Amino acid sequence: METLNVKENQEKLDKIARVFQWNRRLMSFLGLWPDSPNLLLFVLTFGYYSYDMFLEYMDLLVYIDRPQNVMLNLMENMAFTEIFVRILMLRVWNRQFGELLAAAAKDFEAKSYDTDEEVAKFVPFYAKAKSFMKLLISNTAFTATSFYVKPLLGQLGPVMDYFGANGEPNSTLIFLLPYRFYVLYELDDAPTYFWTYGSYLPFVFISGFGQSAADCLMVTLVYHLSGQLAVLSMRIEKIDGDAKELRRHVARHAKLLRIKFTFP
Repeated sequence: METLNVKENQEKLDKIARVFQWNRRLMSFLGLWPDSPNLLLFVLTFGYYSYDMFLEYMDLLVYIDRPQNVMLNLMENMAFTEIFVRILMLRVWNRQFGELLAAAAKDFEAKSYDTDEEVAKFVPFYAKAKSFMKLLISNTAFTATSFYVKPLLGQLGPVMDYFGANGEPNSTLIFLLPYRFYVLYELDDAPTYFWTYGSYLPFVFISGFGQSAADCLMVTLVYHLSGQLAVLSMRIEKIDGDAKELRRHVARHAKLLRIKFTFP
C-alpha cells in the first residue's frame, strides 16, 4: 500500500524551497521581489543603468565613423542591452511573476502529494535547479568583475606606483576605462580618471544582479514546472478508470499549462 510520510517529506520540501531565497535576494537588490517591491530602489538602480546605457549608445554615435570602435562598442552593447531588457521584463511582468511564485509555493506542502514516490520524483528537479543556479551566478560574478578590473590589471605596476607615490603623476599610466561609455568631460589627469573609474562600480553589481535574477528565476520556474509535470505523469499512469481521479488530473494538467503559457 502506498503511503505518505508527511513530516519527513515536508522536511525535504522545506529544504529545496530555500532556492526561492536565492531568487528573493537577487531580485530584492533591484527592488523587484514581487512580495515586497521597492519602487525607489528600482528607480535608482534602473535609472543608473539606463544612464550608462545612454552613454554607451552616445559613444557609438559619436565614433560611428571608426569601424573598430563601432565593432567593439556593439560587442559590449549587445550584452548590456540584453540585461537592460531582462531587468525591464522583471519589472513589467512583476505581478505575473509574483502569481507564479505564489502558485509554486503551494507545491511545497507535503499534503498536496499522494505518495512518498511523488515527493521523491519532484525533489531532484530542484537539486538540478540549484546546481544550475550556482553555475550561472558564479559565471556572471566572474565575468562581471574580471571585465571591470581588466584595464587596471593590465597596468597594475603604474597604478601601484601612482598610489605608492601619494598621488604623484605617472607618465606611464594609461587612462583606460572598463566600459565604452562616452565621457562628457576631459579625462586628462589621474584623479579624474580614478574617480570616473570608481563611478562605474555600481554598474558591475546592477548588471550582474540583473542578469542573474532573470536567469535564476527562469531556471527555478522551468524546473518547478518540469517536476510537477513529472509528478502528474506518475499519477496518470496509475489511473484505473476512476472518473473522479481522471477529472482531478486533467484539471491539474490544465493548471500547469496555464502556468506555461502565462507569458507571450
